[in-house]
Amino acid sequence: MTMLFICRLFSTEIESAFLGYITQFNKAYTSTQEYEMRLRNFAVTHAFIEESNNDATLTYKAGHNKFSDYSREEYESMLTYKKTEETKYYTPYQNDLAATPIDWRNTTNGLNCMNPIQDQG
Repeated sequence: MTMLFICRLFSTEIESAFLGYITQFNKAYTSTQEYEMRLRNFAVTHAFIEESNNDATLTYKAGHNKFSDYSREEYESMLTYKKTEETKYYTPYQNDLAATPIDWRNTTNGLNCMNPIQDQG
């Protein structure tokens, strides 16, 4: 009987924290199934945070963020780099591909891009 009370109290504490999380990060779920799945994900993250913050050997403190209701797979799929076949590598400069030089003082198309020499003295 006491164990059931403790489990229900724990569940209420987690759900209360989850409701605060939903409000803080302006989350909305489309169905009861999604809410329950996100609550489970949040509970796992919450347990990790509690365990990390109670470990005196760690030099950091963990906390919730907008990804606390994501599953590990969702989080990793979002952050993991995936190389595609479309990745192209370019060489920065090759002499045989360089353009022919242009004399900007007098071009063949009639544009004169430079002013005449001015009297500097």
